[in-house]
Formats: sequence, C-alpha cells, structure tokens
Amino acid sequence: MKTCSMVVLYEPDNKEIENILDYYDSVDKAYILDNSVESRETIVNDVLSKRSGHVKEKVEYIHFHKNIGLCKALNYGMKLAADEGFEWALIMDADSTFNTNVVNVYKDYIRENDCSKIGVLAPVHLHDRNLESKFEGQRDVSWAMTSGCFYNTAVFWKFHGFKEELFVDGLDLDYCYKINGGGVPRSRTCGCPN
Repeated sequence: MKTCSMVVLYEPDNKEIENILDYYDSVDKAYILDNSVESRETIVNDVLSKRSGHVKEKVEYIHFHKNIGLCKALNYGMKLAADEGFEWALIMDADSTFNTNVVNVYKDYIRENDCSKIGVLAPVHLHDRNLESKFEGQRDVSWAMTSGCFYNTAVFWKFHGFKEELFVDGLDLDYCYKINGGGVPRSRTCGCPN
C-alpha cells in the first residue's frame, strides 16, 4: 500500500517544520504545501536533512507564494497524491505531533480489514479541550478533526474533496457531512491516542 503525508505551512517557525519528522519515516512520500509569501524550501530541506536517511526525492515541496487557504492547498496535495497512486494520505496540521506511531496502527488496520469504503481512519485526539479518553479497539464516528487522520484518496475524490470556499475553518465538519450523507463511515477510530 502506497502512503503519503501532507502538511500545509503558513509562515512556519522551525518547530512546525521539525514536526514533519514525527511522521516522515512512516510514509512513502511527504507533500509539504507552503502558503507563505516567502519560500521556506531551504529551511525545510535543512531541517529534514538533519534526519539520517532523508531522501530529497521523498519530499515534494510546493510553494504557492500566497495564502490560498487550507482547503485549496490540501485539495491540490490530494490530487497529486491520487495521481501518483497513493491510496492513503496522512493529513497533519503544522503544529500537530503524535504520542504514538498511529500511522503503523492505521496500516495494520488496513491490512487486516476491508477499508475500500472507509473515508477516514482517525486517532483519538487527546488534548486539554477534548473529553475523549483512551480505549481499545475501534468504533465508527461521525466526525473527527482533520489533523492526524489517514484519508482514503479514492473516497476523498468521490466526494469532491474539501470545500474550498471554507478557506480554513469547518473543512472537517463539511467533509464528514458529505461522506456520512453518502453512506460512507466517517472513520474507524483506532484506540490509539494522538
């Protein structure tokens, strides 16, 4: 199974770029989509090159020269991913990291189950604004935050991706509404905290 990751940067600090290293080794390719006015490609390459095993061909940096919005940038990345044959795409916010290797949990789940009609695999988001708690196993949910989720690229395009007019806010709610209305489970949340 071919997997990729994508993150949208906007005037990132070094910590946000370093966060890419948290999941970089777990995927076959990383799309770094930059909405900053000035290119951060040199900084991104410097940060990633500090990691042993960094392969420049594994990274595709796309600079938009302005803020085109999260939805439009992610749709662009998901189109690239689908065109290159990636079946699943990890979408991360620039400020997000994992507590566990949830990407391997996702991959194991996909190998052991028929996931062809599942729209998204999602972690349990554990943070101070959320009352979720750890659990074992899986469950279907109607909504999950975008960051840290593994998107099925075929299902993503069947439902026309993210609504670009939303720019930044509400993309996860809108997408969940679309796929749930289309009879696709939003996610099989794995009992693995993010």
